[in-house]
Amino acid sequence: MDRTPARSFIGRRREYERLATALDQTAGGRPQVVLVGGEAGVGKTRLVERFTDAAEDSGALVLSGACVESGLEGLPLAPIITALRGLVRGLGVDRLVSLLPSLPELAQLFPELLLPGPTGETPAGQARLFHQFAVFVERLGAERPVVLLIEDLHWADRSTRALLDVLARSLRGTRALIVATYRTDNLFRGHPLRPFLAELNRVEGVQRIELGRFTHAETAELMTSALGTEPPPALVDRIFERSGGNAFFVEELVRVWRSGMSSLDDSLRDLLVSRVERLPEPAQRVIRLVAIERSRVSHQVVAAVAAMPDEALLDALRSAIDAYVLAADGDGYDFRHALVREAVFDEFLPGERIRLHRAYALALEGRPELLPPEHLPSSLAYHWAGAGEPTRELPALLRAAAVAKGLSAHVEQYQLLRRALDLSAHVPEAADRHELEYEAAHAAWLAGEHEEGLVLTEQALANVDRARQPERAALLLARRGRLLLRLGHADAVPALEEAVRLVPTGTSVTRGTVLEILGSALTTRGDAAAGSRVSGEAVRIARALGDDELQVAALTTQGTALAYDGRHEDAVTVFEAARVLAKSRNDLPGLTRACVNLSVQLWAVGLYAEAVTVTREGLDAAHKSGLSATLGAFLTANLGMALFSMGRWADAAAAMEASEENVSGVFVAYLHLLRGDLALARGDLAAAKRYLGLAAGEFGPDFGHEDGLLPMARLDAEIALREDRIDHARQVLARALDAAPERGQLVVHTWALVTTGAMVEVRARTRLRAFAESHAAGSLTEVLSAVAARLPADTPPWHAYAAQFAAEMDSLETTSPAWHEVVTAWEKAGNPHLACHARVRAAEAAIALRDNRTARALLASAAEEAGALGAGFLQEEIDALARSVRLPASDASEAAEETRKIDMLGLTPREAEVLRLLTDGHSNREIGARLFITEKTASVHVSRILAKLGVTSRGEAAATAHRLRLFGG
Repeated sequence: MDRTPARSFIGRRREYERLATALDQTAGGRPQVVLVGGEAGVGKTRLVERFTDAAEDSGALVLSGACVESGLEGLPLAPIITALRGLVRGLGVDRLVSLLPSLPELAQLFPELLLPGPTGETPAGQARLFHQFAVFVERLGAERPVVLLIEDLHWADRSTRALLDVLARSLRGTRALIVATYRTDNLFRGHPLRPFLAELNRVEGVQRIELGRFTHAETAELMTSALGTEPPPALVDRIFERSGGNAFFVEELVRVWRSGMSSLDDSLRDLLVSRVERLPEPAQRVIRLVAIERSRVSHQVVAAVAAMPDEALLDALRSAIDAYVLAADGDGYDFRHALVREAVFDEFLPGERIRLHRAYALALEGRPELLPPEHLPSSLAYHWAGAGEPTRELPALLRAAAVAKGLSAHVEQYQLLRRALDLSAHVPEAADRHELEYEAAHAAWLAGEHEEGLVLTEQALANVDRARQPERAALLLARRGRLLLRLGHADAVPALEEAVRLVPTGTSVTRGTVLEILGSALTTRGDAAAGSRVSGEAVRIARALGDDELQVAALTTQGTALAYDGRHEDAVTVFEAARVLAKSRNDLPGLTRACVNLSVQLWAVGLYAEAVTVTREGLDAAHKSGLSATLGAFLTANLGMALFSMGRWADAAAAMEASEENVSGVFVAYLHLLRGDLALARGDLAAAKRYLGLAAGEFGPDFGHEDGLLPMARLDAEIALREDRIDHARQVLARALDAAPERGQLVVHTWALVTTGAMVEVRARTRLRAFAESHAAGSLTEVLSAVAARLPADTPPWHAYAAQFAAEMDSLETTSPAWHEVVTAWEKAGNPHLACHARVRAAEAAIALRDNRTARALLASAAEEAGALGAGFLQEEIDALARSVRLPASDASEAAEETRKIDMLGLTPREAEVLRLLTDGHSNREIGARLFITEKTASVHVSRILAKLGVTSRGEAAATAHRLRLFGG
């Protein structure tokens, strides 16, 4: 597109160039997102308007809409619906209908087309709507590049933010450019746009443009353009000083100067208001009418509310437009700048606001055709609230909530119903409060407001007649059980069992839903066999009904039950079936949940690489379905655990950094635990303690999920072990072991717990011998041995834990000879950190046996591995052990000479040890056994040694080592 904006366009040429480049990339099939930020008045709108004008001239299709400052009563997806309404006018109904086949949910965004569309009753409803909108944009982009402009993103509702997030992540190979503007001075601490922008900024194809204020030279150029002549330097200096280079304020101050006012010393807000106050009263009245609304107002609405003769109204509007207060915008009017609206609005007396809100509400009720049907309820609710009339506000709120429900905007629906519930206490005759509680409870669940949802559900349950309304009671009980499960409470089963009794036997969605949730609750309570049986019945019902969404949920629950029952291969098979079905049906929430559970199972049995692949697929589905802050947090934790286990600590840390900033509650607690593990491994004890405290605070005292409590107890005990607080570590472990599972998926956490307990007991026994302390009564050795004896060891990591536990327990009385087996076990399990730990313990054993040469070899390789990992605490232990090995002076000088020669050859410490053994005639298998590495690893080291020595055989390598006298004696 043309990169040269008009001459009167001041500055912003670099920013304009970036937008033009983004459109060029879009035209080439690489979708882009450009976020344009800046303070109010700095020129964001002027920049994007100039750009979109040029984009249209180049043949692009431009869709534009603005978010509305609305509080609770805003219309969800308002800028999107506005943009699409313009598309209806531009393309025509017939052309649009031809683009909509197979996109039924999308019809909800086109009220004018009067097409049927399903209402969103589940969290998947909005995910499908968003996916179909992305498909629709792709179809539009097939004809020509599409520019979607969303202004005032700082006022965006949650659904609009979620949709933009989905578009940014899901549009691939599409000729679509999304441009969004936002005010940086509105982003207070805690503003929901802050974490949204931070997360979006990490997505490929997203860039941010921050508009700064004008320079002194640019200010002079803008003043010249406004005045038509070059201004005096002193005036430029004065206005630049007053405006700070803000373009809008520059123009306002220029107008004040041109009007003949002698002083520029009033506040800028006073200047804005004074310009309005100098206008005739009819013009001021019209300006106030427009200010009370939240956005652009059509001429028909202004005429209806003003109740003025046509000529008088037009004269008043013309005066406001000529004074640069209002601007004609299509078939309506808006303020030229939001700051002027804010200044006028702030000048209202309370009585004025009430009167104007009432005038709007009455005009809209009298002539509802003045607004689109989806806008009318929210606008009426807003104005009746402003007029202080709850009896009339409440029905409008309920209609607005119905609109939000139709758009699957559950957060906004819940907010509207919550407000309606509050009002119903004061106007009980205006609504059925029991029905409101039922609807609000359901909306709260769909919106992820679990604590509020539980309160509302229990209120609704108290008011339902279970004998006369068994279906409703069963659904409420099921919802209560699901919320209790999500919140980690242990008493979900009784409510769900009662729900099952209330639902008639047979095949129904309600029964299948209740059984699926009951299966989860039974599994969580520890009865995995019953959970598998019940969820299997839910799968049968779903298949009989052809309900794929229910089937995905039931399969995922059944897979979890199988995993908890120790049937690992069956669990993976069922999880995979759920994942494939969800993917084939584009059930993004179902796919997210299936990936959460499948990735945990893969990690638990040591399939770390496979777990990484599944978590990444799940994270993509979570982002697209708006679940990043909930299930997405679980997936991020799962990804981090797999990467941490593989030794990819930097990648694990990056995954944590990329997690959403607005994650909270139990979701963020899992992330805190992993951050704590990572900090402890790296040697940052203070950070580990901080993250442990954060996790404990989020879980709370009533949390009942072992997958969170067991890792938290282990981390607590390991921190206490580092600080030599043995009694505290024992107490924490004893409490956790009482409830630790001994079969199924969570055995991995129990193995880690008992292994930590064995390390604590070894430390305690060492203190006993070193300081002649009395035998500690709190010893856990018998309990630990009893629990470990009942644990399965049929996966590589579980076998490695069993070997480590046995070696630790042997070390209680004497030096264990089994540490080389532990090294091998952890290497086979693919966990380099725990393999390195075992190698350090093997070096300790060698030192105890006065085998300094073996100890030195082990410590050298351990130091290399710990350094590569960044394992701070292990490096400290290695350094301490190295200092404790007191070699004879001849050995020390010999070691120094060996080190000098080895460094000259470019060999690593590990390669030097391999070469020493190779020179002595050992095979790869024997080398591996002596250095506690696998035969394959030894072979790789030998190949590298041959290349570095420039030889082709093992014999030549040995001869070279003898000739250079690398290993004297």
